[in-house]
Amino acid sequence: MGAFVIFPCMYRVGMYTNAEYLEARFGPATRVICALIQVQYRTLVLAIIATTLYLTLSIVCDWNVAAWWAWGGDPAWWAVAAIAGLAAVYTALGGLRSVAVTDSLQFAVMTVAGLVI
Repeated sequence: MGAFVIFPCMYRVGMYTNAEYLEARFGPATRVICALIQVQYRTLVLAIIATTLYLTLSIVCDWNVAAWWAWGGDPAWWAVAAIAGLAAVYTALGGLRSVAVTDSLQFAVMTVAGLVI
């Protein structure tokens, strides 16, 4: 319903995001609250992704956490930090095009994996 009724009306008046609509409808304070909620939401999603990657690396690579603390921490968390750093550098150097290419490749891999399963 929203895609066919609300979004064309928003586009015609020059609004492109839900935050712009909320500001026009309810005032600037609502837009600020919306932005803060979005930052909190995105941070939570990134934390969930990092924790999932950590658990996957810990289990698949069989890294014993207790044995590694004497050597400077958990190697799975170091791997998560390294992957996040590499992704940040790759995105910063390549821009939106590199993100689009990566997303396209991931889509192809996931589609093939889904068909195989």
